[in-house]
Amino acid sequence: MSIQPTITADALGEYLVSPPTRRMALLERAKYPALGSDPFELARRLVVGFLLDGQDPAPILALATTTGPRGIEAALRFAVSWASVPHPFDVAPAAPVEIDVGPVRVTRVSPDVLLTGLHGDPMRGGLALLFGEASERMAQIRNALMARASGSADSLTTVVLGSRLVEHHGFAPIVQRDIAAACDEI
Repeated sequence: MSIQPTITADALGEYLVSPPTRRMALLERAKYPALGSDPFELARRLVVGFLLDGQDPAPILALATTTGPRGIEAALRFAVSWASVPHPFDVAPAAPVEIDVGPVRVTRVSPDVLLTGLHGDPMRGGLALLFGEASERMAQIRNALMARASGSADSLTTVVLGSRLVEHHGFAPIVQRDIAAACDEI
């Protein structure tokens, strides 16, 4: 019986930008998830809850400054400031999406929050949150995975990278090639 290897979209992005020893640690964490739970999961849930439900940001920011791993406070402060500015779209919850890339199942590919046009405007996209030591390259990888999952080359993905926004459009063929090569390696 063969079991399909599984990795999260964020872990795959980190895998692609990491040296060999870190890659081995990421694969070990993917194989035995209890050993390395995602330290940013609480922050992701708090930010998504704030954006979708308009929760009071004060407790979220207090938690981030006292208990959160590095990078969470900046992302939470950014989300609070981002949500306070009028935008031409609504936010909606995103359903979980998994895709197969070669022999590997990639989980948590969907954006953290969907962006939908106001009043029936067809504009669509997503907002993905990356925390910690995330890089521009990791944002490109996350976007490429979301574009692949949606099957749309013209989707807009906005990635919150630390305390700034990084926007990406389309499939990025070079990044897709790198993702496929990494999944074959895994």
